[in-house]
Amino acid sequence: MRKHTVDKSTSDSSFVVKNSSHIKAVSDYRLDVLKLKAQSKYSFHGKSLSDKQLSDSIGHHSSGPNLVMEQTQSAKNIESKEGGLMANSNQQDLRLRKPLKNSNLDKGMSIRDEQQTVYGKLKVNSSKSKDTLSSTEKEEKSEKDSARDIKKDSQTYYLCWTILTLLSLLTRLYGIEIPPHVCWDETHFGKMGSWYINRTFFFDVHPPLGKMLIGLAGLSTGYDGSFPFEKPGDPYGDTNYVGMRMFCAVLGAMLVPLAYQSVWLLTNSVLAAMFSGVIILLDTGTLALSRHILLDPLLMFFILLSFYCCLKALSHKHRPFSGLWWFWMSATGVSLACAMGVKFVGLFIVLFVGYTTAADLWSLLGDLSLSMLKLCIHLCARGLCLIALPVLMYCVFFAVHFQVLNHSGNGDGFFSSAFQSQLIGNRLYNISMPQHIAYGSEITLKQRRTGGAYLHSHSHLYPEDYPPRQQQVTTYSHKDENNMWLIKPADKEMTEKDYEAVNYVHSGDLVRLQHIATGRNLHSHKEMAPMTKHHYQVSGYGHNGSGDANDIWIVEVVGESRGEKIQTVRSKVRFIHYNVGCLLHSHDKKLPKWGWEQMEVTCQTDARDTTSAWNVEEVRDSRLTNVSFTVYSPSFLEMFLESHAVMTQGNSGLKPKEGEVTSQPWQWPLNYRVETHYYTSVFLGHAKADVVFQQLFSALDLNIGYSEFPLDHCPHRCVENLAVAERTLKIWPDVKAFLEHLKISQQPPKTKSFLNLAEHCQDHLLPAKLETFISFAKVLQPFLVKHQRSSSILPFMAKDIHKATTSLLCR
Repeated sequence: MRKHTVDKSTSDSSFVVKNSSHIKAVSDYRLDVLKLKAQSKYSFHGKSLSDKQLSDSIGHHSSGPNLVMEQTQSAKNIESKEGGLMANSNQQDLRLRKPLKNSNLDKGMSIRDEQQTVYGKLKVNSSKSKDTLSSTEKEEKSEKDSARDIKKDSQTYYLCWTILTLLSLLTRLYGIEIPPHVCWDETHFGKMGSWYINRTFFFDVHPPLGKMLIGLAGLSTGYDGSFPFEKPGDPYGDTNYVGMRMFCAVLGAMLVPLAYQSVWLLTNSVLAAMFSGVIILLDTGTLALSRHILLDPLLMFFILLSFYCCLKALSHKHRPFSGLWWFWMSATGVSLACAMGVKFVGLFIVLFVGYTTAADLWSLLGDLSLSMLKLCIHLCARGLCLIALPVLMYCVFFAVHFQVLNHSGNGDGFFSSAFQSQLIGNRLYNISMPQHIAYGSEITLKQRRTGGAYLHSHSHLYPEDYPPRQQQVTTYSHKDENNMWLIKPADKEMTEKDYEAVNYVHSGDLVRLQHIATGRNLHSHKEMAPMTKHHYQVSGYGHNGSGDANDIWIVEVVGESRGEKIQTVRSKVRFIHYNVGCLLHSHDKKLPKWGWEQMEVTCQTDARDTTSAWNVEEVRDSRLTNVSFTVYSPSFLEMFLESHAVMTQGNSGLKPKEGEVTSQPWQWPLNYRVETHYYTSVFLGHAKADVVFQQLFSALDLNIGYSEFPLDHCPHRCVENLAVAERTLKIWPDVKAFLEHLKISQQPPKTKSFLNLAEHCQDHLLPAKLETFISFAKVLQPFLVKHQRSSSILPFMAKDIHKATTSLLCR
């Protein structure tokens, strides 16, 4: 037992001694691993440690004996597990020897082999530490690579943006002064910009912002507003027009970077953004529109700006009510107001932003984490930025418009008398007249519709084709004594006693209107109007105020009860025929030459029609007290609403020109119906529309017009031109023989055409040119018959081709 004990102790001592060097090596390796881990932990945060700090961070693991005891105990635990015996201090020798005898020794393994197993497991642990370190390094490398990629993408983004913007500015601004004459609709919008500079009032069917900006651009670049902009082709000369063109071109150039940024916000792809920018950059239609004084580049800019601002606002929806969120939401509202302020077409982007906002609010409604109070705040914020702010800005545009255009111009007649009274230089500005009308007053009646004219009559009668032949009644746009009417009661003639008393005219009274210049009464009956067959004729009838029952009218003030006095300028009056029940009406249909091309007056039966209202503009009556016209001054809201009513009626009155090919919107993307355009009719000043015929004889300098070769049986211009050329070629030998006879007989030519023909007889190539034209026209004939339009189609002959090519190269 004792010997056994000694052997046990010897065995334990031998175990420690024999393996001490090996365990020390393991402990040193473990220590290095711990140091590396500590160092890597701090170096990840950008710090470095001294040897002392490393020793302190490792703690008791830096002690060698502790490490030896730890490894010894670990070896014993491992060997106990392999031997399958419970640890007991009194049976230590059995626990050590029995497993070795039965397993390790039988298998030829030694104690060193067992400790190598322990070393191998320690090595595995060390490898795991290395793997942990390697994972940290990978994370650091991944973060660095990500930051590098972000920086690289950012550089690519701004590089592409800069290149596209510079190319857009270059293509839009290069040679902006060419052509040096009025092009296309520059005659309209350049003229309107001049009127803003001169503060002259005018009427247009579009809101005012675009024209105001064009005028401001011209004023700021030295243009004085003196150029007339009468027609396309007028040379600018010394006029400083380039500033206005450059302003439109810069806004047109901004379409490219805005499209680039918008697509990037939608896709997060520089390639997709680049593609969209290049498409707009290379679009020749957008390019051409941007290089002239037009509203289109301004409209496109504000529409795309609204779209971009809307996307930016949505990109900040995860941070609602932050500074950037408010900024982009407000910018969206201002852009919407500007788009609508240029053209009413801007309404489409308003619909898009409205739909997007509704979808966003719907998603917020489904967010259960938001309280109803928070949801209401979201709704009010969007209402403030996207409804209230645009409406306010839009009203500001019109307020500036009214303040700037405060002088009378050619647009006065489209507006009411009260509106005109605010314009300096208008005949109604700052004058005095009676505020109400009385029986015996001499008045003028003005139609309240767009461009409404004065009720007018003259001594001329309707033609026999429009019986009965009574005096014509029309409307006339200009101030004239034939516009004056005397208002009388229906039941009696006015006596001197009646003229001494003042009896005011009230709504609902029965009256007669006597034309002062001719003495005939305003009359109607159940005879068809000359132009509008479903209306009744209005005429002048009677003699010196005497007539019949068809001269009686009921005067009614719209929106007022019966018995109210009729006010000058303000009251909207309708005249209802007493017998027929129709309304006195006027529209923009003009009478033929026999009616002096004045506008037709009829009596129409639709009692709901709102365009049959009139107002009393001028009153002459010495019995009544005059008041200043300032009492009729309309408020801003009244002027604002009237302007929109006039613009709406003006837009609805725009119709295609006679003979012009029209198409429906759904046909545009399909190119279903071709509408031919010939730019030289715009840029080279060709105003007539005799298609190839006009081009041919213009090139030949033949002063032969369509009126001198009337071919009424030919329904198409291409047929007319072809027939003219064929007839000219057929009779040309006879023409030459006739001219030779005149030359021999020395008879003077009777018309200038003979001189022209004699001059062009010197051209021996004329028959060949006519043959060339005939072949050319026959090829085009089927196309021209189907796709006819009232403008030139193709340049013909060398001179026109040269001009067209020059125009293209200069653009």
